[in-house]
Amino acid sequence: MPPMDTGPAGAFERVWLERLAGLLGSRRAGKARVIDLYLERRVERRLLRTEERLEEIEVRDEGCALRLRSANGPVMEATNGLDRNAVASLLGRIAPPRSIPMRPPGTAPLAVPDRWTAWAESASASLGPGPVEVRLLAREAAVVRPGRWAIVRTPPIIRIAVRTVPGSTLLAVWGHPALDRWIEALARRPARTGWLPEAGTRRPVVFTEGAGGVLVHELVGHMVESDLLAAGLSPLAGRGGERIAPQPLTVVDDPLRDDLPGAFDHDDEGVPAMPRTLLSSGVLSGSLCDGEGARSFGETPGRGRRSAWQHPPVPRMSNLVTAPGEHDRAELETGVGQGLVVTRAGAAMVDPAEGRVVLRIEEGWELLHGRRRRPLAPFHLVGDIVRVLSGIRPEVGNDPEPDWRTGWCHKDGHTLPTGALTPTLVVEGLEVL
Repeated sequence: MPPMDTGPAGAFERVWLERLAGLLGSRRAGKARVIDLYLERRVERRLLRTEERLEEIEVRDEGCALRLRSANGPVMEATNGLDRNAVASLLGRIAPPRSIPMRPPGTAPLAVPDRWTAWAESASASLGPGPVEVRLLAREAAVVRPGRWAIVRTPPIIRIAVRTVPGSTLLAVWGHPALDRWIEALARRPARTGWLPEAGTRRPVVFTEGAGGVLVHELVGHMVESDLLAAGLSPLAGRGGERIAPQPLTVVDDPLRDDLPGAFDHDDEGVPAMPRTLLSSGVLSGSLCDGEGARSFGETPGRGRRSAWQHPPVPRMSNLVTAPGEHDRAELETGVGQGLVVTRAGAAMVDPAEGRVVLRIEEGWELLHGRRRRPLAPFHLVGDIVRVLSGIRPEVGNDPEPDWRTGWCHKDGHTLPTGALTPTLVVEGLEVL
């Protein structure tokens, strides 16, 4: 059987992977069956600027994990390191250590861009005296299965946090052409004072400048991940084929958008990446499955993602891309009349059991007679997941923008980068908390 990936192996030497794949294919661990052997290398370069000092730290780490399918379901063991001893500690039930191929010496380390330090110092200086943290995160991984293997390639990403200012974070692919522009926007601190809508207020909300990405992330992305669907915790469970949003709304989860931080060419189970349509003209048309979810639902896998080799793959989204409409932002705001405009959303959370979503709004405007009036103070919006989805107006903006402010997604103790590209959306059904 040919390898799953015939491209360059990068940090993982091809012959080594082929020998490991052959070894897994020729042995069994008693009654258990090998699912995969996962190999990963990571590097994090961190620059921290405070008023007193400038510190740069680099952390490199690597490890591997073996998954077996037993009568009681999948089990996983993990260990640090990628040398023969580390791999042998996992494969001890499968093969004696002498049969395990040695990792080739002199494997090239993960590269950090030559100009990264100078760029990070400049970026941190432009964000004020601090404390400001600028991080570069890169990884390389390989998935070895019996008789085949795949390389997992992801773009290096930048994460910036202004620690003293809530909601002032950035997540983006290294080298994105808009990165410097986004840093300039991040330097403009959101107002801590301003007009605060009265609790219980319900008004149409216009999400501009990509701020609707966090809403789509919570209402669509998480709600169609197969673990929530299988557990019956998502309010969208069992509603495939139904119209749950207005007809123009189309949302695709696209890991091949390598300009967004959730990109990958294979998922962490070695499945080649393909776009997946979740909403098609408002109709729920797909879910996000890892291998286990795909077996349960009879759907396509490809969204098994690991936060690190120590953790098993779980079904997670990649980059949510909402198709643009035909309307200008100014036209949409004028059409609302009296409402709210959100230009920066911060942390968000969803409670599937209660069917509720909560969004923290960091920046925006009161909208009166279709015109922006008073700036908003930070506050929270809350709404019922199903009602808010159906409350998205069919008039969609023609101005898709990446949501660079969020994307560092936390779920069940697993943290992963995700991306979003969203046009201006007008949403009803949200209430001031």
